[in-house]
Amino acid sequence: MANMTEPQFTSEHIILKWWHVNKTGFPIAPDVWEKMWYYIRKTHLDGEQLEKTIRGQQILKIAYPNVPVVLSSSDVVESISRVHCYLQALQYNYTGTQFFDVKKYRSLSWLMETAKEIIKISLPIKCLEAFILALYLTARLCKLQRFAISFKSTCDNHTHHHVVMGMYYSNCFGALGLSRKEDLMSKPLEDKSLTDLLLDYLEKYQHYKHDVMKIKLSLPIIHDLHSHETIPWKGLVLRPSRIEPSDFRRITEKYSRQINNSLYLLLLFPAVLSCEYKICMN
Repeated sequence: MANMTEPQFTSEHIILKWWHVNKTGFPIAPDVWEKMWYYIRKTHLDGEQLEKTIRGQQILKIAYPNVPVVLSSSDVVESISRVHCYLQALQYNYTGTQFFDVKKYRSLSWLMETAKEIIKISLPIKCLEAFILALYLTARLCKLQRFAISFKSTCDNHTHHHVVMGMYYSNCFGALGLSRKEDLMSKPLEDKSLTDLLLDYLEKYQHYKHDVMKIKLSLPIIHDLHSHETIPWKGLVLRPSRIEPSDFRRITEKYSRQINNSLYLLLLFPAVLSCEYKICMN
């Protein structure tokens, strides 16, 4: 590929702020490739040498990961394990370019088409893409209640966002997702309470010197792949630093008791949030 004019980003911007999104689809456009290599040159310890070693070389064919077949009759726990292995097989995307343009507030049917494209292309993904893919692959497990768990954290004056798919089944909570850190991705269906699941994530964030500013739990997400509804991202908003531990547990347990009844939650819980849990909201 011929060299192009370098993108107009300062080094500070490229290192600290910028993450390019491929909005032109596939095959990847030349300018998208160029921005990806520019990011690598500026952020990798030996970026220029790395580019010379890899760019333009003959690339070996790599086998596509096997997509797990999940049916309505499939064992839930076993299916979740296979979906987790599939997400890991795709691998986390460290390139500086997000290959799939996921618009989180689009309809479920649109997001599921994006999930199909992710499977077809099978390139490395980030947490939001993994979340959408987990929704798609578990759609037939109607006994599995699914909801989004979003984290906003800060470290060294930089803001970070992360999302996983929370799960509830057989009186246990867990999560499916992908992250740079192994202990911030999937969690097996073992936690007996939603509070324990969230506290486990908070403990891991603390280990990595991250301050969690906000946790958002969505309302339960329907299993209809063709629905024109959007994901109800803000079912509950928690700010851990502003809540006493006892209140944190009380609030999350109040919410978790409604997780398995979507209709009750959708009709009644927003009214409760607006008064009793006002301290947790924006």
